Amino acid sequence: MLPNVRTLHIRTDDADEARERLAREFGGHSRVPDARGPLGYELFAVGTRGVMAGSTTARLGSTLRAATTGPTLHLPLSSTGRYRVGRRKLEAGNGVAVLLAAGHEYTARLAAGSWLALRIDTTLLSNALDAGGNRPSRAWAFDSVEVQLSAGGVAFVRETIARLRELEAAADRLAKDAIETVECRATYWLADRLQEAQGVGPVPRDSVTVAENIDRWIREHALVPITLEDLARIAGVSARVLQKACNARWGRSPLELVASHRMAAARQRILTAPSTITVTSTFRMSPSSRT
Repeated sequence: MLPNVRTLHIRTDDADEARERLAREFGGHSRVPDARGPLGYELFAVGTRGVMAGSTTARLGSTLRAATTGPTLHLPLSSTGRYRVGRRKLEAGNGVAVLLAAGHEYTARLAAGSWLALRIDTTLLSNALDAGGNRPSRAWAFDSVEVQLSAGGVAFVRETIARLRELEAAADRLAKDAIETVECRATYWLADRLQEAQGVGPVPRDSVTVAENIDRWIREHALVPITLEDLARIAGVSARVLQKACNARWGRSPLELVASHRMAAARQRILTAPSTITVTSTFRMSPSSRT
């Protein structure tokens, strides 16, 4: 087994177990089944540090709220999905996949059935786009978009899973070249799909830095009252520039980031506080001073 290739297999009928195990692998998220009964959830994924591909199946539909750690393609096989990313609505089904940008929080209503998924490291994807001769002084902003896929697209993702499984069972001496070949093919394929769907564009690196710094500040001060004017002052840019930077990087406005992080902080506080604490009382307890 190659040390740089690993397999993840989850099979459970319990929604809480599925949520906990997926949270350990892919970050915190919530999953609420649409009906009572066995969830019938199974995930098989295999990947390297740069690329992960796999399949999921569920006997019950569910509502999922999560955020991706890298650009991720959700490709329905025998299911459909309705996604909300910020104010945008996306739908998957009938040859249409949804590509979710890294860091974009989303809510998805997923019908019962089967899916394929392909996740690529953001740096690999950016390097592939840079290889086209674009200016190195600019960074790339990824958007969450619908992607039209033919049967060839489904076959490519299946082939990527098969190649990764072969690597997982291969001898150590095959590691470097074989892994780089699979990562390169998958990365360039997804970069092409992104460009076709107009889900990527160059932005000034300063804009990305502004958006990431303000997101970090909001996380650290989520329970403090915050206005757009506060954020613009802290970022050292105009409100309009900040709006554009956050929409380009996160797919959400600065105040949508505030609302999302406030709710996440409130939930965390409730989980670790006495049972008498509620969302409303959490915000009432928040300090009113601004840093």
